[in-house]
Amino acid sequence: MRKTTWWLVCACLTVTIVGSASAQPTSEPERAVELFFSGLKTGQVDTALARIARGSVLADKQQQLKVLENQIGTALSLYGTPIAEEKVFREPMGESILRLVYLQKFEHLPLVWEFHFYRARSRWMLINIQFNDQLDLLEKDT
Repeated sequence: MRKTTWWLVCACLTVTIVGSASAQPTSEPERAVELFFSGLKTGQVDTALARIARGSVLADKQQQLKVLENQIGTALSLYGTPIAEEKVFREPMGESILRLVYLQKFEHLPLVWEFHFYRARSRWMLINIQFNDQLDLLEKDT
């Protein structure tokens, strides 16, 4: 009985430790990107862009956002309906910059998205967003 109880305690501790180490909490920028992709799936490109840019210097650059909105709309009309998104990597650059790279899957080809977030104090802000169908964005900066 004593051996069985000890084994169960060890197994529970192992599951708890391994489970907590592999389950990384989603950060504020990652949640913003998830909401952005949700908006794109429903065809609400303008709302998705406004939401992810909220509180950043990009929010004040309406002309640039409109150009980006048109480019995204054109890409979606060419590629079709997105199937899914996949986070390729999360690259912190110090404690103030975060680079997120995602693959947006379509029926025949993917789009690669790169987001840069900046945190001056306590809040993350989007400072750059780009996408293309060239896989060079998938490379990590060295």
